[in-house]
Amino acid sequence: MSLFIDTFPVLVAFENLDLLENLQIAKKSLDGLSGIYGVVHTPTGTSYIGSSSDLGLRIMNHIQGHSSNLHLQGAILKYGLSSFVFVILQYCNSSDLLKLEQYFLDILFSLSANFRYNFNPTADSRFGATHTPESKAQMSDSQQLVDRSGANNPMYGKVPASAFKSGANHTMYGKVPNHAMTVNVYSLENKLVRSFPSQVAAAEWLGVSNFTVHNYINSGKVWKQTYTFRKSS
Repeated sequence: MSLFIDTFPVLVAFENLDLLENLQIAKKSLDGLSGIYGVVHTPTGTSYIGSSSDLGLRIMNHIQGHSSNLHLQGAILKYGLSSFVFVILQYCNSSDLLKLEQYFLDILFSLSANFRYNFNPTADSRFGATHTPESKAQMSDSQQLVDRSGANNPMYGKVPASAFKSGANHTMYGKVPNHAMTVNVYSLENKLVRSFPSQVAAAEWLGVSNFTVHNYINSGKVWKQTYTFRKSS
């Protein structure tokens, strides 16, 4: 998992999707939003990267096995849904999906084949379909939209306001998606220091990635000999 975190800027992560409540909240949080996502096998960091104009619908497609990647579906059947997290790499307008997906696919395909479920390195490719010169030119513009350095991306660790331009009336407009988790930070004396509505918020306060918080929650280890983390629904 550490390779994925070190390589890609994770904005939001939805975990424990084998639990119906968590899945419903993830879908509601993402309904109507467009962007680039990943489905990541937590133990290994092997991932599938795609894009969608409706991330809420897309997460359900993958979990239900509709219009999903066969390699990914085989892995979910083998390891169980609880071993995977659904992550958002970047929110964007629908018109930018193709070039941003291609950008992240280029990074994914620069890694060993063992770390990817994607079969095809071409964004939105369907059974060998080719792209026009215009669409290829659009893909080449992706570097202007994403900083390849990962943590240096100005959107790293936060949900951009532009993510919600698709609908100001959306219930999550201008808010960090709430995925059924409160993160409580405790001192070594077991005193509550602060509570956060999400891993993202806790990570932003600490200046780390949300998966750092995630890992410390799961392991129970002490962060920099200062804090421990616990989550509650």
